[in-house]
Amino acid sequence: ITSINQNINFTWIGDGNDLQKNILMKHGVKVTGWLSRDEVIASLKVSDIYLSTSDWEGLPVSIIEANYAGIPVIASNCPGNSDVIKNGITGWLFENSEEAVELLLNIKNTDIDIRRIARTAQVEAIDRFSKSQYVSAMNKIMSNISS
Repeated sequence: ITSINQNINFTWIGDGNDLQKNILMKHGVKVTGWLSRDEVIASLKVSDIYLSTSDWEGLPVSIIEANYAGIPVIASNCPGNSDVIKNGITGWLFENSEEAVELLLNIKNTDIDIRRIARTAQVEAIDRFSKSQYVSAMNKIMSNISS
């Protein structure tokens, strides 16, 4: 956190234990505490980039929601995240904090077309993770079981 000092504001949407929250806040990260779903979506809509630092994810719903909202995503290269993000196509994956910082600064300081990547991710999220896609896939499974 301290190695980025270029007018980038970080907001942690959610909560955690007091020690972790205090460390984040000490370094200038705004911690929202738990928010309603509507408040989370409103927070996403005013964000430029969604950063996920998870060590693992089953199905990264927060990344999918950021994709739906058209927010570019930078995420740790872990199971779950790497199943949703195609590196450099629908977002960016990083291996360590140094790579995350480099990606953030490159996006901020270069002409990378982050909106194109966000739109690509949004279309893919709708195609892969919409309710209609889920229902269609479940119907196909059920018809195979019934056959």
